[in-house]
Parts: sequence; structure tokens; C-alpha cells
Amino acid sequence: MEDDLSLQKVIQIKLEQCGFKVVTAKSVEDAFCTEILEMDGIWLDHNLIGKETGIDFVVKYKSNTSKYKEVPIFVVSNTSSLDLKKTYTTYGVQNYFVKAEYKLGEIIKQIQITLKV
Repeated sequence: MEDDLSLQKVIQIKLEQCGFKVVTAKSVEDAFCTEILEMDGIWLDHNLIGKETGIDFVVKYKSNTSKYKEVPIFVVSNTSSLDLKKTYTTYGVQNYFVKAEYKLGEIIKQIQITLKV
């Protein structure tokens, strides 16, 4: 999930070129209305369209009663607060990437390693 729709398209194209099936959503509400929940991994921005943030998505998606709590989530955001990273980690996010610190290909490579694809 990415709030910048032009960036979302670039990410989608690159992921598909690397063999990933991509389902997109721009908000937490959209995500819970699509097949994104059934994916092997989630690309998530902190800032999303609407009132809810990436943390809101993670809290719902990774709840103790969720069948998805083991699905890896990769936060990719411009927000680089240490407290925010710790919050995401506490809720079970696999990795937190600050967009300015990584090239798109590097992030995808780390996701491939984690998902073993």
C-alpha cells in the first residue's frame, strides 16, 4: 500500500518484473476490501490515503485472532522516526525501509530473500 499513486505504479511494475503477483490498495479500508490480505507479503507505507496509517493496518492485520499474523509486512516509508520504527517492530513488521536510504531494487532483493523467492 502506497499513498503516492505514481510511485505505487512504479513499484508495481518493478515487483511484477521480478515475478511477484501485485494487488494494490491506497488505504487501510481498501486493503480490507481486496485480496491483498491473502498475499505472501505486504508492502506498506506509513502514510496512506484516509484517516488511518500503516500502523492501523498492522494492528488490525496482525491481531492475535488474525489468520494473517504470520504474513511478513515490509514498511517502506519516507518517515524515519526511531520511535515509529520501534512501534512497527513491536507489532510484528518484518522490516522497515526508509525510502531515501535504499534503492527500489535493494528493497525488492531483501523482500525476495525474506520470502525465499
